[in-house]
Amino acid sequence: MVKSWSHGYFCCFAMMLNLTLAVLRKLKHLAPYHVRTQLDYTSLIFDPLPAYQLRRLQRVQNVCAGFVLRKYANESDLVTLIWLDIAKRRKLSVLKLTFKSLNDTNFSQYLRPSTHAVPAYNIRSSVAPLLRIPKESGTFQDTAATFFNSLPSHVRNIKDYGLFCKSIMPLL
Repeated sequence: MVKSWSHGYFCCFAMMLNLTLAVLRKLKHLAPYHVRTQLDYTSLIFDPLPAYQLRRLQRVQNVCAGFVLRKYANESDLVTLIWLDIAKRRKLSVLKLTFKSLNDTNFSQYLRPSTHAVPAYNIRSSVAPLLRIPKESGTFQDTAATFFNSLPSHVRNIKDYGLFCKSIMPLL
């Protein structure tokens, strides 16, 4: 029941993005950025997504790139715009939210992922946090723990949000 509801909602959401692009054709300079913010929102809400839905979102992003470049765009054109593809944008969004949940004091305590400290090296002073992977797979906590734990220990130890974002970009 839940899968059919979320599938129907996702199809309506993807159709809404395409309709938004059609309405915003006259405002070409605003259309890609409006749709891309919706794509970022989607990457956190509908996590994890099946491959066919990721391809559908990728096509929407390619249309946005076509608006900017004024031609038919594919994934190779995203590189010229310095845009990440959908899979990398999703990973970036999940990592940013995970960082905020671990380091922001205003983040709700009951939503914080549970961590355990594991020494990165044999040196006592360097301890890199690792997230506990929950028993349920296919959840946001599972995805967040998998992505965050795959980062190098020096990146997991960063406490500054801007520096964290700069450090994870080459790793995507």
